[in-house]
Amino acid sequence: TRALGAAASVVGLADGFATLGAERVEWRDAAGEVRRAFGLPDAASVALAPDGRRLAIGTRGGIVELIDPATGARTGVLVGHDARIIAIAFTPDGRRIVTAGGDHSVRVWDVGRAREVVRYVGFDSSALQLAIARDGAHVAVTCADDIRIFPLEDPAIRRVIDVHEAVGAAQLLDGGATLLVTTDSAVQLWDLRTGARRAQLAVHPFDGAHLSPDRTLIAIPIADAHDVELRDPRDGALRGRLRSTAQVTWAAFDPAGARIATANTAGDVELWARDGTRLAGLRGHTTLVQSVAFSPDGRRLISASNDRSARLWDLATGEAILRVEHSDAIDHARFDPSGARVLTAGEDRRLIVWDATTGIALHALRHVANVRSAAFSDDGTRLAGATAAGTIELWDADHDRELARFQHAAAVMAVELAGPRLVSTSIDGRIAIWDVGEEPEAGLVARVCHVLRDQLGRDDAALRCDE
Repeated sequence: TRALGAAASVVGLADGFATLGAERVEWRDAAGEVRRAFGLPDAASVALAPDGRRLAIGTRGGIVELIDPATGARTGVLVGHDARIIAIAFTPDGRRIVTAGGDHSVRVWDVGRAREVVRYVGFDSSALQLAIARDGAHVAVTCADDIRIFPLEDPAIRRVIDVHEAVGAAQLLDGGATLLVTTDSAVQLWDLRTGARRAQLAVHPFDGAHLSPDRTLIAIPIADAHDVELRDPRDGALRGRLRSTAQVTWAAFDPAGARIATANTAGDVELWARDGTRLAGLRGHTTLVQSVAFSPDGRRLISASNDRSARLWDLATGEAILRVEHSDAIDHARFDPSGARVLTAGEDRRLIVWDATTGIALHALRHVANVRSAAFSDDGTRLAGATAAGTIELWDADHDRELARFQHAAAVMAVELAGPRLVSTSIDGRIAIWDVGEEPEAGLVARVCHVLRDQLGRDDAALRCDE
């Protein structure tokens, strides 16, 4: 035997050991001799990938450093915790890392993409230890007062589509079966049932593209231009062009597909025919207009602006018939399925539902961060708000009650509700489809109950799960 000195942690390597000390990580051979060292004064915890090719070092500052044990080179970094990494572990396949932080959260990371994929919060105390099941499907978390078991994939998520670049605005089609999205380099159509991409138009969109109801044209605001291009979704052919007076931020077809509404950075809202004829200019906003949306009957239009107002327009007269305000810029506005209510999503962290006739605020729902997008469910009973912090909050539209919360690794740019599914897009490069069909709170209780019963082998009164 040989004494190697004090070490906070040690893991076995293919040809020796890695020891974590107060100031650095050392690679030692089987005899205990130091072969390489990596200075990391902030190190707090360490884990080795099953294939021995990657070392994960958790720091006191909440960052995870990924190291190649063969060379000592840093290969990546995971950023998200805001307190010390207390425990860290790889899944058996090495594709995920699980971390427990002093910020009372447990997070699951995609190693290859260096991003957070699942987060569990709400612990009364910091997690002390992690243990991952051999099948890689669950993690056991030991806290000061109990042990909890969680799935390593979000139990509500049904499909994730990796787009490999930031995903912006979205339009849900075909009853939730198809999604139109904008990315940095294209407009894409995705089949949400299979995860297959149906079409890609290689353009440089600004945001807010929209497919006509008859599926024959896509209106695409072009970045660094004053134009909206009208393209055939089947072959990408250019069929027409709308020329505005400033950068167009958003375009939308009316329910009949006969007119197109656009918003621009100068504060203008404009109405166009499909042949490119400008029908009307709706003036009143004083700065950039973020989005526009038609009412279900096509007679009204709502616009959301950085001037902190949303305006409801009578398209027969071109007059603003209603104005509502937030305390900061409004990023998104839309009608409910009946046309009786409108919602606005603002950078003041609020999603507000208004009576579309009187302008009375019916509900004001505060979120964790700026609300980038929002949606009503098909029946108008639920709301979803997407935030710049990557969270999506699902609400009971009648009782101001939060039902569930979902998490992306970066800002969520669009959210849509269709039947039992919630669809979201994010600058983390993913389209996510979430199951919100059952009462989320009851569903979560049932899932946790079954996991505990199955994993712990208990079948007592405290763990009798409702089927």
